[in-house]
Amino acid sequence: GSLMVGNDDFTVHFPNGYGDGVFTVTVSDKKPTGKRHKFIGSIDGKFNVYDDDCDKDTVLCELDGTYGVYCNNGDIYLVKWE
Repeated sequence: GSLMVGNDDFTVHFPNGYGDGVFTVTVSDKKPTGKRHKFIGSIDGKFNVYDDDCDKDTVLCELDGTYGVYCNNGDIYLVKWE
C-alpha cells in the first residue's frame, strides 16, 4: 500500500508502512503530535494527490510547495514545510 503523488510528468509512491487497503491521508502545516510518525521523504513543487496508487483517474487534491511525508500505522501525513 502506498500513496501516489505526481502530475502529468512524474509520479512518486510513498509507502504507508501497513500494506494494501483503506488509509487516511492528512494534509497539514504542522507535524502530528502524540504518536510516533516515521519520516519517509519529501516532495517539492506542484503535484496531485491521487486516490489510488495504481492510476491517475481520481485526484484528491492539488498541492504546491514543499511537504514532508510521514507515516504512522498505515496513515500518511503531508506536512507543509516553510
